[in-house]
Amino acid sequence: MEKTFGQTLKGLRESAQIGLNQLANNIETSRGYLSDVENDKVPPPSVDKIESISRALNCDVWVLLKAAGKEIEYISRQPAAADFLRKTEGYTDEDWDKVSKLVDIAGLGKGDKNK
Repeated sequence: MEKTFGQTLKGLRESAQIGLNQLANNIETSRGYLSDVENDKVPPPSVDKIESISRALNCDVWVLLKAAGKEIEYISRQPAAADFLRKTEGYTDEDWDKVSKLVDIAGLGKGDKNK
């Protein structure tokens, strides 16, 4: 069973040894709202807020986006990514494996793990 967004967020925050108040201050939101998010009393925050959280926790934004179910929303806001995906129509599993290897070889995405 996959963790909820709130469980994922709380685990990442605790792993980073950042208190609820500190994270709330860092992302400019209230402690109460953040507590409600962690306890799944409210839906996951916006993509913008998720990006702020990932920077504050120094974690991979994709972990949070996946937990929130907002990967597509994030990608759709990245015109170059959307253009790339349109070009990949019809790719096979083997094609995707090759693309993944090329990305690794080129070291793409290593500059800022939150992008």
